[in-house]
Amino acid sequence: MNDPLITEVPKHFMMRLTSLCILAFGSVLMGADPVTQKINVLDLMRAGAVEYHINPKADFHDPADQVFQLKEAMLHISGRGYGYMVTKESFKDYHLVVEFKWGAKTWGKRVDRARDNGILVHAYGPHGAYGDTWMASIEAQIIEGGIGDILVLSPKLADGTELITSVAAEYELDRDKEKRWKKGAQRQQVLKGRINWEKRDEDWADKINFRGKADPDSPVGDWNRLEVIAKGDTLQYFVNGLLVNEAFDCKPAEGRICIQTEGAEMIVRRYELHPLGQFVEKWNPIQASGGSDVSVRDGQTSALSPEESQKLIQLDGDYEAQLVACEPLVLDPVEVTWDAGGRMYVADMRDYPLGPEPGKPALSRIQMLTDEDGDGRMDKAVTFADHVDHVQGLLPYNGGLIATTRTQILFLKDTDGDGKADINEPLIKGFNPRHSQLQVSAPRWGLDNKVYFNNGLDAKEIYPTAKSDAANVSRYNFCWDPKTGKIEPVSGYGQYGGSFDDFGRHFSCSNRVPVMFAVMPYEAVMRNPYAGIGEGYENIAPAGAETRVYPLKITHTTADAHAGTNTACSGLGVYRGPLMPELKNNIFVPDPTGQLITRYKVETNGASLKATRVGDRTEFFRSSDEWCRPVNMTTGPDGAMYICDIYRRWIDHARFFPEEFVKTHDMRQGENEGRIWRIVKKGQKVAKIEAAPKEIEKLTSWLGHENAWQRETAQRLLVERGESVATGPEKIDDVNRKTFFLILDQPDVSGPPADAVVTMRAEAISSSPEDPWMARAVLSSSSHSAGAVLEKVISLGVLTKTYSPQAMESFRALANASTASGILEDFKLALKTLQTPSETLTWWKPAVLQGFAEGIPKSSGKLGAKTLAAWVAKPPTGLEAAAAEIGALLTKVDVVMSDAKAPLDQRLAVLPLLAQRPWEAARPVLRTLLSEGQPPELQTAALAVLKKYGADKASSLIYELLPMAGPTVRPALVTLLTSNAKTALALFKRMDKGEFSPALVDVETRWRYQRGTGELRDLSVKLFGQPSEDRAAVITSYMASTEMKGDVAKGQQVFSMICITCHKHGNLGVEVGPPLSDVKAKPPEALLSDILDPNRMVEARWCAYTIETLDGRMLSGLISAESADSVTLKMMGGLSENIQRSQIKKMVSTDKSLMPPGLEAAITKEQMADLLAFLRGSP
Repeated sequence: MNDPLITEVPKHFMMRLTSLCILAFGSVLMGADPVTQKINVLDLMRAGAVEYHINPKADFHDPADQVFQLKEAMLHISGRGYGYMVTKESFKDYHLVVEFKWGAKTWGKRVDRARDNGILVHAYGPHGAYGDTWMASIEAQIIEGGIGDILVLSPKLADGTELITSVAAEYELDRDKEKRWKKGAQRQQVLKGRINWEKRDEDWADKINFRGKADPDSPVGDWNRLEVIAKGDTLQYFVNGLLVNEAFDCKPAEGRICIQTEGAEMIVRRYELHPLGQFVEKWNPIQASGGSDVSVRDGQTSALSPEESQKLIQLDGDYEAQLVACEPLVLDPVEVTWDAGGRMYVADMRDYPLGPEPGKPALSRIQMLTDEDGDGRMDKAVTFADHVDHVQGLLPYNGGLIATTRTQILFLKDTDGDGKADINEPLIKGFNPRHSQLQVSAPRWGLDNKVYFNNGLDAKEIYPTAKSDAANVSRYNFCWDPKTGKIEPVSGYGQYGGSFDDFGRHFSCSNRVPVMFAVMPYEAVMRNPYAGIGEGYENIAPAGAETRVYPLKITHTTADAHAGTNTACSGLGVYRGPLMPELKNNIFVPDPTGQLITRYKVETNGASLKATRVGDRTEFFRSSDEWCRPVNMTTGPDGAMYICDIYRRWIDHARFFPEEFVKTHDMRQGENEGRIWRIVKKGQKVAKIEAAPKEIEKLTSWLGHENAWQRETAQRLLVERGESVATGPEKIDDVNRKTFFLILDQPDVSGPPADAVVTMRAEAISSSPEDPWMARAVLSSSSHSAGAVLEKVISLGVLTKTYSPQAMESFRALANASTASGILEDFKLALKTLQTPSETLTWWKPAVLQGFAEGIPKSSGKLGAKTLAAWVAKPPTGLEAAAAEIGALLTKVDVVMSDAKAPLDQRLAVLPLLAQRPWEAARPVLRTLLSEGQPPELQTAALAVLKKYGADKASSLIYELLPMAGPTVRPALVTLLTSNAKTALALFKRMDKGEFSPALVDVETRWRYQRGTGELRDLSVKLFGQPSEDRAAVITSYMASTEMKGDVAKGQQVFSMICITCHKHGNLGVEVGPPLSDVKAKPPEALLSDILDPNRMVEARWCAYTIETLDGRMLSGLISAESADSVTLKMMGGLSENIQRSQIKKMVSTDKSLMPPGLEAAITKEQMADLLAFLRGSP
């Protein structure tokens, strides 16, 4: 290869002086032309339009053609040498884009130092002029911890000639007096040296794998983008889309471009010059791992040894990870527990993800491990149970184990002492999850001596084998009483991972919900049918798109659209040992897709809790081994923390991968590995695990042990021996929580409680006015006294002082419960509140009136009327004054409702009461409110009122409004018309005549009626066509839309036409279905598949339910809450309806997404391209 070491220096670059020659630029030009079209520098390399220089004096200096090689369309830089590859031509006015990632290898004196490289721009002069290695230039530094630093290289030649390069920069001096870019600082000239990028860590060290707290670059092995914009005499450096440095008055302002080699392996997949203003691609984290829904990069293709993997684990604090067990003793471990003898049992879920071949036995097993030599590492394994179907959870019980599997919960026991289970009996049956990520899991012994399980998200009706009675646990976790065999629902709805803390508080998680807390017992949620409490648990940490995780590696996941957030929360555990007291009762949530575990601290939040993540842009446990997959955490008998690492290359379930990917990849890769890690303080040796004592007295003393395993083991063993040691559902040390349970523990039984109890409840609400759980506790307990509590709350006067949404809700709920119960004496007490003060419409009275309006229809006529309006018109004897008071208030309500100058909050508060007016009185008000020009919030509230009158009564007004209705109102009007068969048929007939466009009907409604019967079905097929059942063919036919250039503005119109009733994007639409907050990161192919085949990966919580009411309405939506007497349905358009179970004729789960297939009937390929452009753009 021709490799000239010296090129001629243009005369206009140099002025020779007798002693010192200074190169001055000023008005000097090099003659380069601006870049006017894209130039792929890798193509220049292929065409021989580049030159090379490797310093021959360096300690290693492979030939240039071995250092710089093109492999599989990418530039591989071995790093074995110091030098560069440089363009033969000079360039100016360009946008340079370089996408690169570090390799694993480093060499020579930099073998243990920060990986180093760089791009030299505006380069000129001889090869190797700077230290025999570089050209005179301005460098865009690429070094771990310093990507984006500016280096000014002004070398002096052997004859004394100085090639002066200079920039002007805005900078400040950091702690160590080094220059650091600060936008807006005083601009100063720099002739040589470095200007650090804006947030370079002041503690930077020249060590391999260094990462600063604010570094924007991706971890080693993942892709980065460096951009250099050279415009006139200015330079801007961007790293992964972030502006990190800037220079002005650059001399020279043009030149050649070099890419360096400096002792570190690097791979470059993109090296391009673009004309200014034409490169507009935004960087997102997905591109770091390949830029598609399924990573296209090879990543880590082989497993690391346990010892190699151990070195790549980073812990946040003075802790270390010790290897406890690994292959071949354990393979694919997902749960670890210890029996009373201190022996370790491990669930090896070897069926994951695809299970055995047809006709072959199950693959999972349970291993019993022992440490024979006492060194703290397991060295012997006996297979306690083999061929177990997708084993996932373990709990010691009655001398054996409870094991959760795919379809049943088993009891396994070894009776002959050979270490192998010879009893294998089902305890609970009836499970049929759609895939193994939705199995029942996490068996845990509760303080009340019941065994608690996570639902898994797919469990519905189950039954114990010893009893014939089935238990419906749909949408709830459940518990099993070993003493009675009874199964009961419990609050919570967890997937894989659940744990108690030392106070008996139960936590669980699901894939995108890190921490869920069972606030209120299930029986308290359900016992008062008039309370309207939907569920007894809540998310106490940010969930979904609001979560943040900080992996060392952005590795493959099928949920790349959610990069940087939780996608696979699993195996939640609470640390309950004494060895690390600073971690005690902290919650730890593994996310195997990120090779990490997040730590949460828990603090009180009213009657509930709040979990706050610990760590500044870091995690408690992180690994840069891409196959490390922590899936479960627990506390061991020795007080240490134990982590199950299933160790797999692919952790997402195979059903979520594209079919072609599954066909061409081994989805079980890593099945012959598995690790269990012990986390302790650095250098700490744990005590040998001792078996539980056999004597009752000694065992009883363990109930006060400082470690949770000893306490729970002692309690369980004592119960199994017939001793009474129950301590209740929860130990309480917080004032709010004590009050909460004090309220719950004194429910109304057969009549109104004592005045002191009523006062206690009123004071509880008043002292915690913004706590919804305290209000729910009061409602749960006040089945006979909600009116008395409401009257007392008003008389105390605390809650009525200041408006708040929660206070409004408390007033409404108490009023509702006081009427729904049908107890006249309690209702009278509630009525008294409206006379405080008389005939004055205070801010809280509309909430009370609304509660009455909702509650009276539920009272089954016990209060003498079926509606509030009817009750006011004909009140019971003795209540005429109260009726007159309500009538006067309703008149004032009418005035506020129609007053455009009244505050919007006040109008919204009174608007629901319009439904109490006769239709003839309400119709003109609704017509005004639903016409154009009204606030959207007011129109949404008016639609809810309109719906209460029903489609039959409201149809004439709807037809009047439809032609002029806006995008918020029109879909809701059509949805109301199509909510029952009679009005739907009338609408479709008018569409068939051409009076209205069929496009007004949403896809879900089309799908529902196309699968009906009779004239309505025939007309639906005629108007909307019959969707193809071959989803793959439809997707293929629409794939061309992913290559089209979509129009964002037109895409917004498409979104408004077909998506707005269920999805929210930016400020447009309503959030009924899954949020679209991070869908813009999805590749168009994956997004297209989600749109056209919504049932491919639907989760249980997004499955639609169809409800037929006794009055003939057909409703479809998502169940958002359930109580003993009602179901809350969240429907298209963002409307929710609470439906009394007594009014439901039929309720059926479709087991399909609320978003139906068949969208292709309503959208062309061009419109699909526009829609994709809108969804993937910034909202």
